[in-house]
Amino acid sequence: MMKPAIDEQLRRFVDNFWGYGSLSASYWFIGMEEGGGDSWRVVLDQLEAWEGGGAPQMARFRPPQTQVNSNRWFGPDARIQPYWGKIIRVPLAAEGRKCDRDSVRDYQVNQLAAPHGDTCLLELLPLPSPSTKDWIYGRHSSLSLLKDRPAYLAELVPRRVHALRSLISEHRPPYVIFVGLSYAKLWNSVAGTDLPTRPERPVTCPGSHTRMVISRHPSSRGVTNEYFEQIGRALTNNAV
Repeated sequence: MMKPAIDEQLRRFVDNFWGYGSLSASYWFIGMEEGGGDSWRVVLDQLEAWEGGGAPQMARFRPPQTQVNSNRWFGPDARIQPYWGKIIRVPLAAEGRKCDRDSVRDYQVNQLAAPHGDTCLLELLPLPSPSTKDWIYGRHSSLSLLKDRPAYLAELVPRRVHALRSLISEHRPPYVIFVGLSYAKLWNSVAGTDLPTRPERPVTCPGSHTRMVISRHPSSRGVTNEYFEQIGRALTNNAV
C-alpha cells in the first residue's frame, strides 16, 4: 500500500543524488555504486535522511554532531575505513603531506568529503547495494527500472554517464579519479577519451584542464597504500 510514496522517493533519489561532499572540491573520486543497503530498513533510513536534508545532489557525509562520538569512523576512537583509508592517500600525497596512519585517520575524521573540503565522493549508480549479486529494490518498488539489476543498468547507466560528463564539464574539477579497472569502458565514456590505467600516467582530457586516471579498487588483491600515493604524486607532478 505504501509503494507509490516509496516509488516517488526512489525516483527523486535516482534522478538527483550523486554522492557526498562538494562539487567544488579539487579531487573527485567516482565509483560504480555505494556499498551498503544491506536491508530495506537501511535504505529507507538513507532516503529519509536525504529527503530531510533537502534532497541535495551532494549529501552530508558525516553523522549529526549528536551521533559523532559513537560512530566508529568519525568518533574519538575512529578506525581507518579500508576503502577511504586508501583513497585518502591520493590528496595527501598530491599536496606533499604525510601519509602515515595518524594523518590518514585525521583526514578521514575531519576532511574527507567535507562540505567545503577538497574531496568529494560520487557514484555512477545512485542506489546502495552490498554487491552486484544483491538486488532488494524489486521487492519493494513498482518502478520498472528497479524490477531487477539489468533493467536498472539499462535505464540508468547511459543517462548517468551523460549527466556525469556534464557535471565535470560544468564544475571543472582539477582531478578526477575513477575507481575500478573493470569499469574502464564506462569511465572512458564519461571522459570522452581512453584513460590510462597506470597510476603514473594521468591525462588531461581534451577541451578541459581536468586530469583523469583510472585506479584499481582499494579492495583489489595486492593493491597497496603506495599505489594510491603514487597516483596523488602523478596527478600534481609532485614526484619524489
